Amino acid sequence: IDRVEVITTPTAAFSPEGQAGVINLVTKKTAPAGASGGLRANMGGAGRKNVAGNWAYTKGKLTVTADGGWRRDLQHFVGDSTGTAADSVTGLPDPRTQNQFTKGLLDSWNGHLGFNYQIDPKTQLSGETRYFTFKFDRRRGNSLLSAAPNGTPLTDYSQAGRIETWQNIAVGQMTLLHQFPGKDHTLSLFYNHTQIHYTDDNASNEVTTVPGPPTSAFQDQFK
Repeated sequence: IDRVEVITTPTAAFSPEGQAGVINLVTKKTAPAGASGGLRANMGGAGRKNVAGNWAYTKGKLTVTADGGWRRDLQHFVGDSTGTAADSVTGLPDPRTQNQFTKGLLDSWNGHLGFNYQIDPKTQLSGETRYFTFKFDRRRGNSLLSAAPNGTPLTDYSQAGRIETWQNIAVGQMTLLHQFPGKDHTLSLFYNHTQIHYTDDNASNEVTTVPGPPTSAFQDQFK
């Protein structure tokens, strides 16, 4: 690290996440030549796992860096509840049972590629591209059973479905910095392009047998 800069009012050249303030770590302009990298992997309970790696190359005035990773998380939820509700006619307690479950698989990928080129001691060109995507595939179900105090069925309803969600985010940017004589004037030319793609497919099937007549309905919402 060559120096640390605290920027309390960031310009548009910085990521929107840093609008409350930015701590800028300025690295030294010289770095050992050659390539380096690393790879790591982790595995946890319930099928959770991740793999990530990084790579860097320096030669002369050019530095290139890259990193990427993959992560998998399982998100499961099961809930059962029993109780009573006041009957709308007799006022007596009606027993009811409800079951809900959600089982989902979340996969995410990320990647980054960047470069820095020192054109001359006072001029620097840098650029980077970032990519992030995730897919959340989950199955869900819901059922409700209720009866009158004498045991007569009042409600028999069930719903089963599947939700698939994808999101892709791609970001690219280029920056040209030139420091004029002295330390108070720096020219910064910055270009940024961000593209976000989001889809959500929600399909479900609902079955009602009580009260009659039995009905079945299928719906699929896509956006």
